Amino acid sequence: MIKEKVQIILKGSGITQNDLADKLNITRQTLHYYLNGNITLSKLAEIAGALGVSPWELLTPIPQKPEPQLLQTICPYCKKPLQIALNPSGNENGQTNTDKEKTDQGRNNTP
Repeated sequence: MIKEKVQIILKGSGITQNDLADKLNITRQTLHYYLNGNITLSKLAEIAGALGVSPWELLTPIPQKPEPQLLQTICPYCKKPLQIALNPSGNENGQTNTDKEKTDQGRNNTP
């Protein structure tokens, strides 16, 4: 879990594991050892500090995206089977209700 969170943060900030190891004054192998679960709280705090995040952020699980539900039906016209992916939020294009409301409000305000 820690390894995946660190990789996400590194990717987002454009930093490599070598850069992080240099910043911590340790070898890349030692960093690898820490990230694979052999870490103390003090080392966790050092890594988090070097990344600019709290240690707690490294310990929280990565949120999983819900799988879209598939609706299977038959086309009433051609009688071929259809599969329709339903977005779990209930909105098209992955918009949240707030995003959809803003879009709808923008459309209503145009002359």
